[in-house]
Amino acid sequence: MRIVCYGELMIDMIAEEKGDLQEAGIFQKKAGGAAANVAAQIAKLGGEAAFVGKLGDDAFGRYLLSYVNQFHIDTSAVILDPVRRTTVAFVGLNSEGIPDYLFYKEGGAANTLSVEEMDTEYLRKADILYSSSLMLTAPGVRETTRWLFSFARGHGIKIAFDLNLRLTAWPDRDTAGDVILPVLHQADILKINDSELEFITGRPAKLPEDGTELFDRFEQLEILIVTCGESGSFIFGRGREGVCIPAETTAVVDTTGAGDSYFGAFLAAYEKYDGSTDSLADMGRWAAAAAELTIQGAGVIPAMPDCDSLRAYCARKGIKVL
Repeated sequence: MRIVCYGELMIDMIAEEKGDLQEAGIFQKKAGGAAANVAAQIAKLGGEAAFVGKLGDDAFGRYLLSYVNQFHIDTSAVILDPVRRTTVAFVGLNSEGIPDYLFYKEGGAANTLSVEEMDTEYLRKADILYSSSLMLTAPGVRETTRWLFSFARGHGIKIAFDLNLRLTAWPDRDTAGDVILPVLHQADILKINDSELEFITGRPAKLPEDGTELFDRFEQLEILIVTCGESGSFIFGRGREGVCIPAETTAVVDTTGAGDSYFGAFLAAYEKYDGSTDSLADMGRWAAAAAELTIQGAGVIPAMPDCDSLRAYCARKGIKVL
């Protein structure tokens, strides 16, 4: 099962010292971007992952391609722009390891990916298309994203969508809702967090009731994942009761990319089970374990577990090894 991750591969400049981003003075260069993170976690767990996006043909863009290629992610459809630059995000971490982002992406390569640049023959080989709302923030690439989702629907490709809401990337909350909410009707697999559930419903989250109700609202939806930070996560399948996955207490170093690790591990498990929803609880525990390991390390992709380390961790915790 081939999973194509469409979105951004960017430079994350992560502050070395925890605290207010305004006060940060020293940063470490890391590879980042939600789609690249998800692709990396899938690949590190033995899945078949590809990344589709656009980078600047600059020092950062070439570094990022070289870096992700070592994880055997197919990047053959990546476009290098000789004029526009690779996206950079500065990331500060508070005392709990929670990230604060400052994006430098306006006019960058990732935001100018056009429909004409998409390789339709390449895309037809996908079984699952992953993306997030980050590819809806800029008007130009928004139209490409809408086209891509319609293409996937028309060719029997399942859509895995992570809401991944960053309100600082939008003019205002209402604009974000007007653009994002219609897209959710196309998702087969949807991942949100509890605050994003409130964004969708317009009221304080109430689980598991709100999760079940989303299946009535979004007709295409097959699987819903709701992550709730330290409270764990819920996984719902259409026609199935929601399952609560408790969170393990761990030493938190950096929570950046925890949701990407979770979703990447879940999609790798979904691939392993050939799209079956009979083992959602096991898949959710496996995904949660991957995220637990990720937040114990610095950076995102370097901290993500490979198959051996995740299996060993799960065996110690009494979690079914997939």
